[in-house]
Amino acid sequence: MEVDGGCLCGLVRYRGRIDPDKIAICHCTDCQVNSASAFGVVAHLLEFELTSGTLKTYVKTAESGNRRALSFCGDCGTRIHARN
Repeated sequence: MEVDGGCLCGLVRYRGRIDPDKIAICHCTDCQVNSASAFGVVAHLLEFELTSGTLKTYVKTAESGNRRALSFCGDCGTRIHARN
């Protein structure tokens, strides 16, 4: 499935492709904090292309010890994607 989107301020834009069979809801503490809700929605990216703007990245170490790179807009803070 083709997807596109961007941040709240419009500085960052992207497009990509996801596998609709690999969309999940995660209830881990990190996803709850990052989404400010009881869960986060996760879609597996097959392709990702940043079409405008520049992402800032924060590397988070989870309780499990796994490290994840969280990318977001440096101006408005909208989260864009994460990778292990």
